[in-house]
Parts: sequence; C-alpha cells; structure tokens
Amino acid sequence: MPPGNIAVVRRRVPIPTLICLLVILPSCATGGAARAARYERACDAGKARRCADLAELFERGDGVVKNPTRALQLYKRACDRGSSAGCAGLGVMLARGQGAPKDVVRAEKLLRSTCDDGSSRGCVGLADVLRSGDGVVKNTHRAAELYGLACERGSMRGCANLAEATERGDGVARDPRAAAELYQRTCQGGHAGSCARLAKMVAQGNAVAKDPRRALELYQRACDHGSARGCAGLAKMYARAEGVPRNYDRAAKLFRRACRDGSEAGCVGLGKLLELGQGSAKDPKQAATLYERACAGGSARGCVALGRMLARGDLLQKDQQRAAKLYQRGCDAGSAAACVALGKALARGEGVESNPPLALEMFERACESGKGAGCASLGEVLERGAGVSRDFTRAAQLYQRACDEGNARGCSNLGELYLRGAGVAKDATRAVELFQRACDDRRAGACANLGEALARGQGASKDPARALSLYQRACDAGNARGCADLGGALVRGEGMDKDLRRGAALLERACNAGNARGCAKLGELTAGGDGLPKDLERAVALFDRACRAGSGSGCSGIERLLLSGTNAPKDPTRTVELFQRACEAGSNAGCVALGETVAAGRGVAANPRRAVELFERVCEQGDAQGCTALGEMVARGAGTRRDLARAAGLYANACDGEHGRGCLRLARATASGQGVARDAVRAVALLERACDFGSDRACSDYGERVLRGRGVEKNPERAAHLFRRACDGGSARGCVSLAQMLARGDGMANKQPERALAVLRRACDGGSARGCRLLRVHER
Repeated sequence: MPPGNIAVVRRRVPIPTLICLLVILPSCATGGAARAARYERACDAGKARRCADLAELFERGDGVVKNPTRALQLYKRACDRGSSAGCAGLGVMLARGQGAPKDVVRAEKLLRSTCDDGSSRGCVGLADVLRSGDGVVKNTHRAAELYGLACERGSMRGCANLAEATERGDGVARDPRAAAELYQRTCQGGHAGSCARLAKMVAQGNAVAKDPRRALELYQRACDHGSARGCAGLAKMYARAEGVPRNYDRAAKLFRRACRDGSEAGCVGLGKLLELGQGSAKDPKQAATLYERACAGGSARGCVALGRMLARGDLLQKDQQRAAKLYQRGCDAGSAAACVALGKALARGEGVESNPPLALEMFERACESGKGAGCASLGEVLERGAGVSRDFTRAAQLYQRACDEGNARGCSNLGELYLRGAGVAKDATRAVELFQRACDDRRAGACANLGEALARGQGASKDPARALSLYQRACDAGNARGCADLGGALVRGEGMDKDLRRGAALLERACNAGNARGCAKLGELTAGGDGLPKDLERAVALFDRACRAGSGSGCSGIERLLLSGTNAPKDPTRTVELFQRACEAGSNAGCVALGETVAAGRGVAANPRRAVELFERVCEQGDAQGCTALGEMVARGAGTRRDLARAAGLYANACDGEHGRGCLRLARATASGQGVARDAVRAVALLERACDFGSDRACSDYGERVLRGRGVEKNPERAAHLFRRACDGGSARGCVSLAQMLARGDGMANKQPERALAVLRRACDGGSARGCRLLRVHER
C-alpha cells in the first residue's frame, strides 16, 4: 500500500459513527421483528434500499430466522432496482456460495462495481476475494488497499481486516504495533472481532505490553458481543489459567459455544480437552470428530491436531500416511504450523519418503511466514547439521527470531547455545533468563534446563531446592527428561532426603517415555543393587535400551558389565551382539561403541579397517563422537593412512559438535603442534570448552595449565575448582591434583590434610597407581 494511503487509513473515525455502524442502540435502530416487518413493507412498496436492509437481517438472522436463500433473493431484487448495497450484498453471498452456488466471476464484477460507486461493503467483499485468490488471481497488496479505502469510508470491518493484514504483513508492510492501534480503535467502536484479536496480542505480549488480565477482559467483551473467536480465546485462558484460575468446565462450555457458532478454534480447543481428559473423561473419538470438523472448515490447526493423533496412534489407529496428507493440506492452505509438522514428517520419513531438503524448505516457509515454530525447527536442523552444513551462528539467529515471535522452544534452544557458547558468546546468565522465559511459557524442557542450571549454579546462585521444584514441574508436564533429572536427584539425595525407590520409579517412568538418560541411570541402579534388588540381566537390557536410543553412557554401561566383568561374568561376544543391534537400529552411539570394540578386538577379531568404516559413516551423519573416534584412528594410522592434519580437522568437527573428548584431542594437538599450528593460548581455550562439554580429563588438564600459568593467567583458586570438578566427574588424575593442593593449602585459606587423604583414597579406588602411592606415603 502506498505510504500516502497508510496515513489516510490511520485517520480516526468519529466514535459515535463507529458505534452506530456496529452496535444496535435505541438511538440507531428500533430492532427486532418490528424492524423486519417495516423493511418488508417498504421493500414491497418498491424501495430498493429497504430490500437490501431486509436481506441483511435474513443473512444474519437478526430479528428473523436466518435464511441465506431468502437473503440472496432480496439482495438480487434490491440490486436489480439499482441499489448499490443490494449489489454488494449479492456479490458477497455469491463469493461465499451462500444461498446459491458459488459464482466468483459474477461476484467480482458486482463487488468491483459497487466499490467504485462508493460502497464500503463492496470494497471489503472484493478485498476478501482478492486476498483468498479463490477463483481469481490472488492480490494481497490490492486487497490491503481496498480494506484501507473501506476503513477510510467508515467501515469497521475494513479497518479490522486492514489491522489483520498489517499484523501478518499480508499485502502491506508488517507492523504489529500499527495493527494493535487499529484493533484498539475498532474494538472501542464496538467491533467484537477486533477486541478478540487485540486480546490475543495482549495475551502474548505481541507489540504491546503483556497483560493477562486485560486480555481476559477483552476476550470477555468480544464473547459477550457475539464473537465466537472471543469465546474461544476466553476459553483458552480458562484452560491455561492465564489471568484467571484454571477452570476446565468453564473452558469446555465456552469452547462448545464457540464451536457451535462456527469457530474452528473453538472446535479444536474442545477437542483438545476431550483428547487429554481435562475437565471430563477422555474421549479421543469425539476429539477426532471435532478436529475433522475444524479441518473440513478450513482450520489448519484442526488438520494438524488430527494428523498428530493419527501419527502417534496412541488414541486412534496409527496412520502416518493420512497424517502427512493432513499436514500437506494445512500447509498448502498457508498454515505455518502445518508446514512445520510436514517438515518434521519429511525429515523423519514418517508417512512420506524421507526428504531432508524438502523438510528444510517447509521449515523455511514457515519461518518466513512469521511462525516461530518454523524458525525454531529450521534452527534445530542447522544446529544438528541434519542434511545440511552445521551452522551454530545462523541457528542462534533463528532461535532468537523464534523467541522474539513468542516461541518458547526457540527461547529454550537459544538458552542452550548461550550456556555452551555455540554460535554466540558464552553467557550463562543470559541462558538462565531464556530458560526462565520459556519455562514461564509452559515449555517443560526449559523448566528442566533451568533446574539443571540452578542445580549446578550456572548463570545464577546454586539452588538445589528450586531445581527440584523445576524438575517436578517439567515431569508433571510430561517431560521425560524432567522425570529423569528428578529421579537422579532423589537417588543422589541432592536438595532432599535420598529416596531410592521413588527415584527409581521416576527413572523408570522417564525410560518408558523414551529418555535414554533415565534408562542408563536405572541400569546403573539395577546393576549395583544400591538399596534396590540387584538384577544384572535387567541392567543389561536397560543399558541396551539406552544405547539404542543414542546414549553413550548406556553403551559404556554394557561395556562395564559384559566386557570388564563388573558385577557380572565377562561376555565379550554378547557385548558385540548388543552393539551390533544398536547400530543396526540407527544408534550412532551403538555404532561408535561397536567400532571401538572391533578396533580393540574385544569379543571379535580385531578389524581396524571396519572400525574406521563405522566411524566414517556416523561422522558423515554429523555425529561428533564418531568424528572423534575416527580422528583418533587417523592420528594413529590404524585401519587407514596416518594423517595428523586430517585428524586435527576431525577433532575440530567433533569439538564444533560439542564433544568434550574431541575438544580435548584438538587442544592437545594444538598444544604440541601436531597437524595444526602450535598455539598455547588456543589450546587453553579448547581445554576450557572441552571441560564445559563434560570432559573430566580436560578439566584436569585445564587445571594444570591454570595452576602453572601456561597459556593463561596463573590462578590457584581457579585451578583447585577445576581439579574438584574433574575429580567429582570421575577423573582419578583430577583427584590426585586436588589432593596435592589440599595438602599444601594452595588456592585455599588453610591446609586440609584429612580431606587430602580422603580424596587420595578416591583416586586410588578409581584406579590411579600414583594416587595409591601417594596415599601410602601420607598414611605413614
């Protein structure tokens, strides 16, 4: 729309005019059946305008029984007698196929003619046709201009539709703030639909201050004035406890009313309550019926909701192919959410042939349309490097965009990047802020992330009690990781009394929901019999399940039990079989474990070449652990030609993929100048990164450099912290270094010989020969 028109559109229309246009007041009309009778007498007497007025009553069911056919006949009579209002009404009904078969060609002619004659309804009707592109060439820019023209002439519907186009950037520059101003004006003028749309912006904090109470008032006002959208929005607030106590019964009544009055969102909302059994018994069949109805009515949300039920197959018979078709239908209709769902199906090959490039296109399409979920999904693809080059910087930009759009997943994912310093400068405080924002917006995974940060004291003061409440919140919301974290805390007795049985029950719940960490931790408990019945066969099964789900700790659990003979007879052959099954099931961790076993000849004839093939396969798929393992083989010349430069490149790829061991290997290569330029300062930075990514050996190496001031400023206190971190993570070398500092009192107020002895015992028990020698010396 030209800039000049924008200025015209924003000109205020007198409020009394708006009220008389949209609200039936005694000063504007007498109302009811008497008005209809009066219009009918005047129409029969040959007054064309009154025929059009009577038609409008029959069209809306205002004072008479709603009758589209009768309305169409009256509009035609008025139009034939020269009434512009009659021709505009006739055009609108023909465009919609109300009262007669749809005839877009004739409708367009009528609407264009009446718009040119000064009819606001003609301009709005023509704009609707051009915006939809149903039977005509789509032209959203011209549609926005026509809405602006109708708004200038005093049409509240024109102003409301212009606001909607401005909010979405549909044919006009996207400007949510200007849209909010237009919604505010038309809402004040009595346009219920504008009140509902403004309420949504206020509820989300989109271009206006977030205010749940004000949103609730606006939705209530819209609903009271007959807006089905307003009733649906109000119901959603009761269901989510936003600005009002949660009340599923009230929500269900409002959703039902909205659905009955033609709101697909109302049908979808009611279906969701029935699907989840909120406020009433679960009724998946009725939920599916409501979704089907909404989808048939053009609601992409309905199509997506039904598709997800079919894709999961947990409430209906599983049908991924139909689900994909429903996503496609919604996406073709312009729904960004449907495009996201379709993209995920294409990426996973669920119901359609796997097509990562097309999946990426779907995510880009959704993102460009302003859907935060699309930007978040696109960011995840770039972060993982799934079918494309890994790009943390662009992923961070996309997550920021998604977060700005109000998408909690984008905020949570961005927080994880800030926590790790991937694609953005490391900033734990910023990460915690993002986790909190996403958690407040009901992102269960973000609550789990926030809990973990507080448990470790990252970006905020250490707060085990609050961490536990966040784990509980995430778990209650169905997040398996939250259950696993809560179960682990109970098992360890962190922030509360140790409760092995309850902890084990939560770990089992997480494991059954597909969380690999829960399976691995439960396997450890079952293998150790620490307060629980020891069951080695079950432990192996749990580790196998975790390994197949991609958990490296699950695979290492199998090795501990069946290769080293810890608590169970050695069984190298079975170990290889389990890793082979995990690898064939698509677990990269299983393939890496198989490769390491094959390379070492444990349980099978040594075959370095096959190990290299396994590592190359998973590394090409973007698996950081596989790249590290491949780099180690290349550095040794085992199963392939020795190439230190290539090994360093593989370590760099693994480090970019946040694999601690990969960063550690690259740091050591950088420190010694093997395959890469020697650089002591960069080596230290890589050690710090490796330590942050969970490498206990890296924390120990980093501590040694900090203690001696090699490539970094000397800092005994920092060194002691790093050694403690390494020791707590299981590094015997870290324990030895920490013990020596405790004995000397380096980096601390006083010498601590008794604690030094306890740490040395820990190092000795962990297999450190040096720790055992020092322990014997100190005990003398």
